[in-house]
Amino acid sequence: MANEALVHELNRLQRRLYDSYREFNTTQDNLATDAWKAKFADLALTRRGYYEAIRDTIKGLGSMPSDVTQPFSDAADEIFTDVKTFFTGEDDKFILQEARLKELKLVEAYQQAMSVQAMPADLHVLMGRQKAEVEGELAHIQQGLNRS
Repeated sequence: MANEALVHELNRLQRRLYDSYREFNTTQDNLATDAWKAKFADLALTRRGYYEAIRDTIKGLGSMPSDVTQPFSDAADEIFTDVKTFFTGEDDKFILQEARLKELKLVEAYQQAMSVQAMPADLHVLMGRQKAEVEGELAHIQQGLNRS
């Protein structure tokens, strides 16, 4: 039963990681600032790695990870993002705000997953490290918003 709760929360976390990956990956080309384009490309790779690590963890617990990709929904989100960006004139501030919201949801997902009682110590350490890195990047995004 405890393992089921853990797998459930890890599946929720992997969905948030995938959302974060997609946000950085699909919006990087819409940014006006080269430094932010490069940062978003790096963050997309990092989030993809976190996503894969959580999927591997779920498999290691003897469960099958949920399929969090939703091709139709993902394509619709990308089109909507492109349309919003078109009307905001590649406004870095708008894109940073959207990324900030995704990252706040990701931090919440880490907190919720890490609250599961039956979590192995090594997984708690891994997730704690990932969460701290996400929080650091969230602070960096917030600084970018403050300068805009």
